[in-house]
Amino acid sequence: MTTPIQPGLQPAETLPAQAQAQPSKVDAFQQWFAHAMVPASTPSTSPETAPAPASTPAPAPAPKYETAVTGFNPNGSENIYNPGQFATLDTAQSVAKLVGGQAQEDQLGGPYTRTAPERVIVGAGQNMLNAGLVADLFNKYGDAPGSFAWQVIDSDLGKTQV
Repeated sequence: MTTPIQPGLQPAETLPAQAQAQPSKVDAFQQWFAHAMVPASTPSTSPETAPAPASTPAPAPAPKYETAVTGFNPNGSENIYNPGQFATLDTAQSVAKLVGGQAQEDQLGGPYTRTAPERVIVGAGQNMLNAGLVADLFNKYGDAPGSFAWQVIDSDLGKTQV
């Protein structure tokens, strides 16, 4: 006589013939999920029937930012700004063109000054956009239609709700 694998279970040879003929739950599970993967269609490798690759638009150029942007307050203190918010003029014009707006320089007024202007995109929607942050979105998520970058930008412009 064989020893049961788990306490309380009878060895297989002592079970009725009907119970031995039925597949176990594990077997049924494996049959349900462990099946061969068959592709829906087999792609042709013949050069005559292979479709031509779709032309993709040129990716947005790598963004460039102003460095060491510093703000000066009337009391003499200084602030260091996030360089990602200060795109260069070329980068600002490039991303403005992508979103359908125009780059514009925004400088602090009054007694507050900074070493570089903040460049914004206007005319693309209800709100203006920071060109550096838009460039960063395109750099991280790509500028393909429907990308996460476009979802955020369209939301910020008031065109869609995310």
